[in-house]
Amino acid sequence: MTRLSADVLGLYKRRLRSLSQVRYVFPFAMNTRQGQLNYHLVFASQHPLGLEKMKEAMKAVDQTGVYSFSDDSIGQGQLFDFSAPADWADKMQAALGGSWRPYAEFRDYALNETPFINPKGMLKHLKTLGKLQVHWIAAPAKTGFPEEKIRSILIDR
Repeated sequence: MTRLSADVLGLYKRRLRSLSQVRYVFPFAMNTRQGQLNYHLVFASQHPLGLEKMKEAMKAVDQTGVYSFSDDSIGQGQLFDFSAPADWADKMQAALGGSWRPYAEFRDYALNETPFINPKGMLKHLKTLGKLQVHWIAAPAKTGFPEEKIRSILIDR
């Protein structure tokens, strides 16, 4: 993707998010079989479930081999490479680290800025590095990050 097309895509995403009914925006880079960018499919929704379902659908299409989805921001070959949450955890730390935040902000970040449907893999990675604190509503969860048990999360800067 050229710098100009990246800037245009960024502007388009910002304009969509400026609409009062749009909270979730995610671009899917649609490549030809030869790996060249063909176009971007930009999905926008007012509800997180809409984007979750869209990501699930795009992941299913990706598995057919008809299109490959790429992400130009970190140079991955496939957008839906769920084996690499560490690649995205640093970006989430830079964007949301330094103050206590509700789980919903991490969920929204994961939906809008990463190929993931939720932030759990990235949070797990940061926890293993000792960069994450969780303020639990009740007893801490033994595994994972159940949203209903989390009051807030702090990622160290």
